[in-house]
Amino acid sequence: MRNIYADLHSHTTFSDGRLTYQELSKKAKDKGIGVLSITDHDSIYAYKRSGYEIELFPGVELTVKYGKKEFHLLAYNFDPEHKELNDYLDGLFSKREERAEKILNQINEKRPDLTFEELKKLFPEAVLTRSHIADLIINKGYTRSPYDVYTKIINPKKINLPSLEVLDLENAIKLIRKSGGFCSLAHPSRYYTQSEIYQFIRLGMRGIEVWHPSHTRHYTKRHESFAKQYQLVKTGGSDFHGRTMDEERNFGHYGLSEEQFLLLKSA
Repeated sequence: MRNIYADLHSHTTFSDGRLTYQELSKKAKDKGIGVLSITDHDSIYAYKRSGYEIELFPGVELTVKYGKKEFHLLAYNFDPEHKELNDYLDGLFSKREERAEKILNQINEKRPDLTFEELKKLFPEAVLTRSHIADLIINKGYTRSPYDVYTKIINPKKINLPSLEVLDLENAIKLIRKSGGFCSLAHPSRYYTQSEIYQFIRLGMRGIEVWHPSHTRHYTKRHESFAKQYQLVKTGGSDFHGRTMDEERNFGHYGLSEEQFLLLKSA
């Protein structure tokens, strides 16, 4: 695996990462990473904090909709103080809390100690996702397996999973443009056809995540080809959450060289 200069995909405790922003920035510095983008899910709270030991490049991983698909869109180089962006994300934070509480209300009919209050104690500043509920269930000893959680407990066939109201792709791209940034398709791997990616580009998407641990060599080359064909910005990162040994091994080895990062900044 190659060593990299800029990791443009990582997560902290403000979403579903295990490390605080201070711990992650120190880890990145210790790994020799020069630039870090913290791309928490639907959260830019990390950019409201100080005390970093490394250069930051503004980033966020947005949940968006396109037709019937819900997927992740990386946004970069926006103004973290942009009012409309902050208003949208603050509203989504509240909606995610309401959703988590509705899910837990259904689950705790059989498991009364799984409460929203307990969830907030564990994750006081996080944008709440199903993975946080899964962590709570595992912490309470109901199972040790995340697979069991998602198949036997937090499963659409077992409970009613409330939908989350998020921006559609076109309006998400417009919002990021207004805030001074650009958007890149997150970990595309095999999930999108060339035709779909072309439609995303027509809507204003300017980048594609080329380097990611989930990509085989075939898909890395495929995405590099897309980037060249459609003149897209090439992004990449480890998608570090601090949850597995594989993530520990990958950190510092997925992302951009210094030359690639400088090209991205000037694009």
